[in-house]
Amino acid sequence: PEAPAHLTEAAAEIWVTVWLAGEGFYMPAVDSLTIERYAVLAGRRAEMLGTLTREGETSIGSTGQVIIHPVARLLDTIESKMVVLEDRLGLNPASRLNLGMAVVKTTSSLDKYLSS
Repeated sequence: PEAPAHLTEAAAEIWVTVWLAGEGFYMPAVDSLTIERYAVLAGRRAEMLGTLTREGETSIGSTGQVIIHPVARLLDTIESKMVVLEDRLGLNPASRLNLGMAVVKTTSSLDKYLSS
């Protein structure tokens, strides 16, 4: 399915990637909201990683002390939510196995040639 118009560019790329990964397994009528939620979180994660790359993982607190950058804390929360959705969507080997998602092993032309 087409990515929702409100998704950022990074989130739209994740949307497409996830749908392609689960082609034939996901059902648009029931899985779209979960995949959309995952794509939104992945887009936010990408933005936050950019912020931390530019600004560093520490910041200066209100009394001048060094603190963990507030974005790093938000990033931790987002990644925790993403892990749950990754399990539900079969985006890691263990969850694919638990969900019964078929794993297709492809053989390249070079592999075929070398094995003959």
